[in-house]
Amino acid sequence: MKNTFRYLKAATMVLSLAVVAACFTGCDDSDDLYSPYRDEIKGAYAIFKGANTSESLEVDTKGMIGETFANVITYDFFTTYKDWTIQFDTSSCFMPNEEWIHSWPMEGCGDGRFTLRFDANTVEGETRHANVNIVTKKGKKIIKTIKVAQAGATSVRLSLVASFQSIINMEANDTAERTIAINANVFWDQTVEYPDEYTLPWIHVVEGDNNPYILRFNVDENFSTESRMATILVYQKSNIDNYFTITINQKGVAAADGE
Repeated sequence: MKNTFRYLKAATMVLSLAVVAACFTGCDDSDDLYSPYRDEIKGAYAIFKGANTSESLEVDTKGMIGETFANVITYDFFTTYKDWTIQFDTSSCFMPNEEWIHSWPMEGCGDGRFTLRFDANTVEGETRHANVNIVTKKGKKIIKTIKVAQAGATSVRLSLVASFQSIINMEANDTAERTIAINANVFWDQTVEYPDEYTLPWIHVVEGDNNPYILRFNVDENFSTESRMATILVYQKSNIDNYFTITINQKGVAAADGE
């Protein structure tokens, strides 16, 4: 009897230690499968289950999802990975650092659930796109992506910060770089228009600035005695009918006495 009691006590102690060890080790990225798909699908994956399985969401300006009249949606999923986290890729947005998607929780262990919430779009004037990624903590592997497209804000801005810069007068030898401040919440591009197709380009817009609020340009020196004019047209990429212009007037070089 004493031996039986001793064995039971030892077994209980071993079981208790195993439970404590499990509590401290937590989850890891092993190949243990939690889902019923273990025999059908191999490799890293996450599979949505339940009411919401869409991998593409249309969100309106107010943050409402589709026709649900709600700005939140909950996903349940099976996964081959234990430790995972939710990450947002908003790099393609006009304002890539704007936080407009939220998740609770932001991380989990094994088969999981998370809820997404979307803010109203009051700042970006056109549709903004983002990826909501389920990513493994170990290895940073994307195992599922939800693509989100949110309608643009009702207010679209594309104009000069300082209206007096719509006409710029320059001397013949003024080749210094000019900076134009732009008030914008949409992607834009520019083109230079000359009076005719035979005019050689003399205005040079600085490319690769990657600053949506600045346009920089310089001009060649004018060695002619005649003045010249050209126009920089700045337009919204997704709507070319939305634009403004900057007229550049450059004087000719002064004629020498006797000419």
